[in-house]
Amino acid sequence: MVSSTGVPLAGITTAVVLLLFCAGTIDGRTHRIPDWLTLILVTAGIVATALLVPADLLPNILAAILGFLSFYLIARLYRSLRGYDGLGLGDAKLLAAAGAWLGPLYLAPVVFVSAILAIGAALILRLLGREVSLQTTLPFGPFLSVSFFGFWCLKISGWSLFS
Repeated sequence: MVSSTGVPLAGITTAVVLLLFCAGTIDGRTHRIPDWLTLILVTAGIVATALLVPADLLPNILAAILGFLSFYLIARLYRSLRGYDGLGLGDAKLLAAAGAWLGPLYLAPVVFVSAILAIGAALILRLLGREVSLQTTLPFGPFLSVSFFGFWCLKISGWSLFS
């Protein structure tokens, strides 16, 4: 598959899935997403947008900033209310990457689907006999990665939530 600008989408999509797989796997194991990985994802998203849909460059840059700031502010608010971290800045940077790739209109759907996936995972853990409480930590990066990639696939296939 090739974009309207002649850029091969299969190679770009392969790179995105590999990077998101790494982010989700690392976060699932360590509860941290490396800065170098999110930096590559954000930068690649901006470059891909410039190549694929140059008119979306400014909105996607703004979406990256909005994605980061929204999770950053939620993380700070949570910490000030509860006294400990409940959302990592790796998650904020991963949402910034989603904004860079997908644009501003996809931020809320990505977060919503990620949250539904995380709730589903918590329910499955509970059904399997694991104790799940308000103190249970569940890395959010794997769910963000899956949601982000799902919406990327929908976007490049031409399907849109917004048209």
